[in-house]
Amino acid sequence: MQESSSKTQFTLRMSAPASVTANKTENPSNLRIFTTGLRTKLLFQVYAFGLYFDEEKYLEEFSARFGSAKADAVAKDHAFFSFAASGRFSRAISLCMLRDITGEDMKEAFNVSLGERLRKFEHEIKAGDDEADPDDALHQFQSQFSGRKLTKGTRIVFVWDHHGAPQNSKITKTCLPFSNTVSLFLGAGRSIRTYIQGEPTGVVKSQLLNRCLWDVYCGESPIDKNAKVLLAKTTTMLSSKKKQSQLKAKL
Repeated sequence: MQESSSKTQFTLRMSAPASVTANKTENPSNLRIFTTGLRTKLLFQVYAFGLYFDEEKYLEEFSARFGSAKADAVAKDHAFFSFAASGRFSRAISLCMLRDITGEDMKEAFNVSLGERLRKFEHEIKAGDDEADPDDALHQFQSQFSGRKLTKGTRIVFVWDHHGAPQNSKITKTCLPFSNTVSLFLGAGRSIRTYIQGEPTGVVKSQLLNRCLWDVYCGESPIDKNAKVLLAKTTTMLSSKKKQSQLKAKL
């Protein structure tokens, strides 16, 4: 498919750690995978997930806030995971189903995981005048899965963009290591844009829901603690390498 030069294109690859290429057109970005994990239930693997960040902006903000902190310290710092969830950089969560489930199963799972977190964070994060009511936002988010068959290999991607990219900007060829491709349109700021197998299924504008969704994957009680630790390790490792490269460039 041909894209106009005014659109920002990205390629996300589910190989870690792997740099992500971007066309240097309007609002360039560089989304890179920083961690992967598994959602399991009763010993069954339900889906794999990956967390992506705009590498340059993410590491720049990380360095400014956390300096040369070691991985072990960062992994125990709640402020770091709050930063990862709400910093002013583009990010994405990509899911790949590992077994067949129904949309109703996914709705119920998010109802439990997000519902309890809405109550937890609602006193910390107030909805803006242009944002959906917390309960309405959750209902709107869940409704995207109504009547769907989420078969093994189905891709679900949630995207946030902080470059102010136009809504018709596209991400192409999101590979989770499967052959099918997913095309995504970037939302801006607090808008969560969801795509299932490349098809747009909805947009929810809610800073609170945004915080809750990220808390599922890298909060105090994440669905995969190993993924949370890996996020800290990958971030500190790449931040250190970036600083070393900058020092060498000055010599």
